[in-house]
Amino acid sequence: MMRRLSHVIGLVVLLSTWGFCQFGVDKEYIRIYQRRLPQALLPADSLRLIVEPKGLTVSSDIANDLLRNVEGLLSAGLPDLHVVSTNDAALVMDCSVEVFQITPSTFVHTELVYTKIGEHREYDSKKKEWKTKDDYANVPVNKTYVRLDGHSEVEYALYDARTRKELDNDRVAQPFSWVQENDHTVLHEDDVRNLMIQNLATEIAGKVAPVGYPVKVKLAKNDKLKTGTHLLDDADDHGQPMPWLQAAKIWDSLNGLSSKDEPYRDYNLAVAYEGLAYETPDADASQQLLRRAADLYQKAQQLKPDEKYFADPLPRVQTAIADVAQLKQLQTERIAALRKPGGPTMASHKSSKIQNASAQQGVDERLTNKSIIELTKGGLADSVIMKKIKSSKCNFDTSTDALVSLRKAGVSNQVISAMVEAAE
Repeated sequence: MMRRLSHVIGLVVLLSTWGFCQFGVDKEYIRIYQRRLPQALLPADSLRLIVEPKGLTVSSDIANDLLRNVEGLLSAGLPDLHVVSTNDAALVMDCSVEVFQITPSTFVHTELVYTKIGEHREYDSKKKEWKTKDDYANVPVNKTYVRLDGHSEVEYALYDARTRKELDNDRVAQPFSWVQENDHTVLHEDDVRNLMIQNLATEIAGKVAPVGYPVKVKLAKNDKLKTGTHLLDDADDHGQPMPWLQAAKIWDSLNGLSSKDEPYRDYNLAVAYEGLAYETPDADASQQLLRRAADLYQKAQQLKPDEKYFADPLPRVQTAIADVAQLKQLQTERIAALRKPGGPTMASHKSSKIQNASAQQGVDERLTNKSIIELTKGGLADSVIMKKIKSSKCNFDTSTDALVSLRKAGVSNQVISAMVEAAE
């Protein structure tokens, strides 16, 4: 009876740890670059970018590399923008690198390591033979670690080239810390330097253009999924373009998966489609890929609701779908502002000096009936849309015909009620 009970307990433990086995003891993380809305969309089609070293620890090489990184991100986020070095640009972005330093250090840390400490003989009554078994224990081991601490600060300002009127300013500070075992060197000081520059560039360009922010995501890596997982992990480790589509095709072609493996395949596929969506410049195509990712994340959750790692990505993707819809509206406003006489105007969605300039010039982001329809078709939950309505300025048409049109477009009664309340 006791032997049978121990078998049952072992089976329960095995089933309860299946998800743990699917993601592995050492979790496999890769980076996706989630595209987020900027503080404001730059209203000009030309910009003079200045990056100068000011601090004693800042070299001209650092300033030049930062300039190239910011320029690349701005050009990717706003394809029609011309970044120039001459004085005939509409706006000037002036960046002064005040601090840029990296401090290496070492320290020793005692850790318990599960180690073989000996052997013993054990009689197998079933096979009627003696067997040698290994003895293991947690043994304290001193490990030497290398720590690389970095700190950088940049004074940033955006102003009108003609009037010299300042539209925005900020002090961008980026701390950085990396710890690794002394005999397992992953990053050198040059690697840390480049990562710090990339982080600064992302923060600066992200003020006026949509850019990708790194997000660490897990991948399931059991035997059936490991080919696609290793493909993405290797590209991520070496800073190469991510083969999202290739990995998705590998996972999608797997046949005969068990009911235990199926939700983890769906989860990995969702990660691939999400990563591909953030790298797709066309807004409509990006939204379609994000919806596909959302469907797969939901399917994985439905197939295995007790897997804790399946719960995190869906809110992130729903936010990304809303951001794409909002970005399309901001881009439309930006194009309209560029065509208006009297100089550039601002299209902004956050409270800042740039938004104040936008309000003064008559261009301000407001949710409309069209915005709500786009958010609904984007697959966002009613609670997300209603929260967006409460936190945004709104310009809704709540006439009888407009409300009927909203229902025909699939907008729920709860969301329509929130729209009517906001319009009062």
